Amino acid sequence: MATTVLCRRLDKMQNTIAIIQEPWIVKSRIAGLSNLNGTVVSGTTIESPRTCIYIPGNIKAVLPPQVSSRDVTAVNVKCNIGRGVEQLVIASVYLPQGAH
Repeated sequence: MATTVLCRRLDKMQNTIAIIQEPWIVKSRIAGLSNLNGTVVSGTTIESPRTCIYIPGNIKAVLPPQVSSRDVTAVNVKCNIGRGVEQLVIASVYLPQGAH
């Protein structure tokens, strides 16, 4: 299963952010990623999300609700680049067939 392979890789690569479309859903919730030392964020808690982002525990991310939905998950991440800190927006977007 793809989620199992992803979990194994994320366990080894602990500073990796994963951008996920069509996550494994059980009872309308994202499943299979809870054993990792990080957070899974999605744009909705109401419907079965079609996107999510895995953020490692050592990275701080903020979910801006105004740009997130069932099909879009976006997070703001602060990154140390050189001697400064830059803000980066990372997004996972699901485009259903025929929607583009």
